[in-house]
Amino acid sequence: MTEFMTDLLITSLAMSVVIVALAGLNKVCGSSISASFKRTIWIVVLFGLLIPFRPSIPMPFEPIAIPMPFESETESKTAEFFTEANIEGEAAFESNASVSRPSPDAVQSPPFIESRSIPYGFVLFAVWCVIAIGIFGFHLWSYKRFLSSIRRWSGDTEDTHLLHILQSVQGSMKIPGKPFSVKTCSLVDSPMLIGFLHPQIILPVVHISDDELECVLRHELTHYRRGDLWVNLIILFVLSM
Repeated sequence: MTEFMTDLLITSLAMSVVIVALAGLNKVCGSSISASFKRTIWIVVLFGLLIPFRPSIPMPFEPIAIPMPFESETESKTAEFFTEANIEGEAAFESNASVSRPSPDAVQSPPFIESRSIPYGFVLFAVWCVIAIGIFGFHLWSYKRFLSSIRRWSGDTEDTHLLHILQSVQGSMKIPGKPFSVKTCSLVDSPMLIGFLHPQIILPVVHISDDELECVLRHELTHYRRGDLWVNLIILFVLSM
């Protein structure tokens, strides 16, 4: 657990430096960089934050074991002599001490006291999990409340001209399936795409010209085709981590 938390902290700090550098670069020369390239770079940063582990690079060489030189015959005999002498001395000492040595039953061993150390790594991991899950759950709960409000105060559009433009834009972008559901809502000030499994386009209750409407629908369908709703969900998860 401690190793995981350490890897997570190091990854967060390293990727934070990368984010600051990319934000500065975007401010300096952001106009000369295409939007698709920016999005690709930020997706890479996102997954860099999402995966707090890095592959270990194997060493190009193996450790070499250096053999010790063999003992000479004289040193070996000398060592054997002193070893035998020590064994004989210990045997004589044991025979003399056995007379006055108490029996094992008479000697009581001290009570065993079990010491338990506090698993700080596990406690830190548990606290981190509770906070991360709490933040992510709060984001999901807020989004669910927002969707409930939107669906409560919105209604299906009956503008056949708008639906015709939507069908034309969807066909030109080669997005398969039936036409998207378009609703108008008085709570929103700008168009948006909502819903993960059943996406819907929400429009404010204002007059939009045909040219602007085509751009608006194309913009929202681009979010759908790129899966930006799911990317935003991953971003919320990473922020919680």
